[in-house]
Amino acid sequence: MSAATVRRPTLVAGLAMVAVVAFAVNDARASYGSLAFLAAAGGGVLAVATGLASREEPIAVFAASVLAPAGGVAVLAAAGLSAADFPLLADVLDPAVVVAIAAAGFGATAAFTGGVGGGAIGRAFSVVVVTTVLPFLGAVVAIVGRVRSDAGILGELGDVAGALVGLATTPTGSDVDVVVFFVLVAATARALAAGVEAAPVVELAPRDERAAVSRATRYAVVVCLSVWRLFALSWAVVFVAYAAGIADRVLSGVPDGLVSLVGAVASSGAVRTLLLAAIAVSVLVVSVLWLARLATGDHRESLRRVAPAVGGGVLAVVVGVVFAERVVAEARAALPEQAHSSFDGVVATFGEPALALAGLLAPLAALSALLLAFAGLGWVRAIPQRSAPAAVAAGALVVAAAAAGMQDAPREFVFALVAAGMVAWDVGEYGVGLAAELDRRAPTVRAEVVHVGAAVAVGVVAYYAAMLVDGVAAGMRVANVGVALVALVAAGVGLAALVGALAE
Repeated sequence: MSAATVRRPTLVAGLAMVAVVAFAVNDARASYGSLAFLAAAGGGVLAVATGLASREEPIAVFAASVLAPAGGVAVLAAAGLSAADFPLLADVLDPAVVVAIAAAGFGATAAFTGGVGGGAIGRAFSVVVVTTVLPFLGAVVAIVGRVRSDAGILGELGDVAGALVGLATTPTGSDVDVVVFFVLVAATARALAAGVEAAPVVELAPRDERAAVSRATRYAVVVCLSVWRLFALSWAVVFVAYAAGIADRVLSGVPDGLVSLVGAVASSGAVRTLLLAAIAVSVLVVSVLWLARLATGDHRESLRRVAPAVGGGVLAVVVGVVFAERVVAEARAALPEQAHSSFDGVVATFGEPALALAGLLAPLAALSALLLAFAGLGWVRAIPQRSAPAAVAAGALVVAAAAAGMQDAPREFVFALVAAGMVAWDVGEYGVGLAAELDRRAPTVRAEVVHVGAAVAVGVVAYYAAMLVDGVAAGMRVANVGVALVALVAAGVGLAALVGALAE
């Protein structure tokens, strides 16, 4: 038996899981149309992306950075379109059902890609976060370019930015110098802490002095961080005191010599220049050392870090810039007629490229939140480490059944989802057990086919048994909600008992 945690089932069991989920998705087509297929396909693409993100090869991470946004957009689009049917909020749980179907497709595909468990979701989250860097910078550049080229209010924003730079570089001789000085001290302390921590001071020191230099470096970092925290809080307090007009009363108990000294230092151009120079040097040191380590260190690791931003990030920027007009036009067409005038004003203010890039950032941010929530479920052990793909697929189908049943979906559909979920779990768990007990290459096809056939037969029997219970209850004129609940519980309990007996 292997000592490592086994998550992926054998080939036959994995194919059976995919077939069961495909059956459930096809059954969902009656209620959700092509959105069910879109969501399941998006979940499958996400499973491929998370599996690739956990590998060390740069090309795998590159592919993950392209596939993850594509799969996430497909899932989110299907969920959004399911909620857009009129009348709005008539079936408020439809997005939950669609997302659960996507999760079932994710789990079934992860049986082959290993895209769930072992930290794969967390690494995929990191890839998606890095992928958003280039679109975000592109949106900022587009907005800044619009600000600089336009007049009026947006042109005044550039003047305000220039005035703030002037306050930071040139003392005014007024009370505002104290606030600016406190801000600069806080920024300088934080930059120095980063620079000292990043610089190879200990490595460059003589061997006999490295222990002392290491202690001094740690002490310097602690002092800088303490100063940063102190002045980061103090400048806000000083600003509020001056803005509220209570600064004179607060300073009445402070010695005049100390007040004069602080004022002179805050208004000193030389001190201001030294602080800005320290910030610039620290930022330069951190940047150069980071680039040097990236260029001269482990090239595979460097490429693995750069690949996500170069993959999906470049793709998003290209789409946002080249197809900006089309993206904005489609967004405008999707809005109600009453909102067109307001939307046109926003387009005139920020420009089509900035809006297109911002629109691409929204699904990336939603995908990041979705992956983070999924990783949180694994962290609290809601998803077992063993048989993680089977648990995700089965649990997602049961959640979809519960959400659909709560809004009076057809009983046949609800029972079929429950039965499919239980069969997917039993088949996947059996396949994982075989993979853990025997070598994955062992000839277990006959035993797996027999077990899969038996599990499917039990699922079919449980489905028709639930339908029979529902028919009897309906004949007795029981309330619809109670009938659905009793039948669902009976199907789940009966199927769990039968599958548990079969597993023995």
